[in-house]
Amino acid sequence: DRLYLLCEQGVWELPAIGGPDSTGTGSFPPPRLTYRGAAVANHMGTVATPAGVFYVTSQGPRLIGQDGSLSEPGNAVADRFDWSTVVGAVYLDEADEVVWFAPAAAAVLSLRAGSWSTIDTLTASAGKLGETLVRVNQAGNLRAESASSTTDGAAYPLATVTTGWVDLGDQQAFKRFNEITLLGRLENTPTLGTLVVKIAYDYDDTVVDTFTWNWVDVPVSATNTFQLEVHPTVSKVDSMKITVTEGTTTVGQTTGNDALWTLAGIEARVRSKAGLTKRPSEGKK
Repeated sequence: DRLYLLCEQGVWELPAIGGPDSTGTGSFPPPRLTYRGAAVANHMGTVATPAGVFYVTSQGPRLIGQDGSLSEPGNAVADRFDWSTVVGAVYLDEADEVVWFAPAAAAVLSLRAGSWSTIDTLTASAGKLGETLVRVNQAGNLRAESASSTTDGAAYPLATVTTGWVDLGDQQAFKRFNEITLLGRLENTPTLGTLVVKIAYDYDDTVVDTFTWNWVDVPVSATNTFQLEVHPTVSKVDSMKITVTEGTTTVGQTTGNDALWTLAGIEARVRSKAGLTKRPSEGKK
């Protein structure tokens, strides 16, 4: 294992051997200046890959290999990409590609083919979720790109929130589960997508109620909050699991879900069963 310090004056290596013993006696060896002329220009462009660690200098990217060697992977996009403005970098395992993002473009290095390309895209920040490239554009909207994304490389990631199984226990003896209320807030005016609520019962994921709203039809208050009520078809239950997720719709040539929202709470209501007043049996005395 190797540990490097990427600094404005050069690259230092911290020895991975030595150091204090179990009693605290001793110290680590001092850092060793490895490369003086290949200083880091922007830490947002540093990313680890199976080939080693890539980082960005004022002249373009550099690679510190697994053996500690320093190399230049080329800079064939220098005329189309400004390395000083990099806002994020990710490595995509499936594609074996390194992607550097700047505000107005992305530079892509294929480690498999050794080739460069650029993408015109507006990006404020970027990261990776599993094998999906996730980025925020300059309008504040979240986008995701993967091997199965749309042809323009701007698929919408879909959010999911689940409660897990909730045991209702004895409170259901003479009561019925009859309503769920969702409280949330919309941060924009969506034009695409749906909000979906699924309710599973009695530890059985195959018995599910599904309720769907188009985002464009969700009523929103003057403070951008919304409240949605769900009435389940099954009322006598011992447990439930609530899942709130998103779906996509198509408008023109665009398919996705562009809603920016937060979920403030989920409230389940249990009411007394209609009919004569009941009380648990006390048994014979």
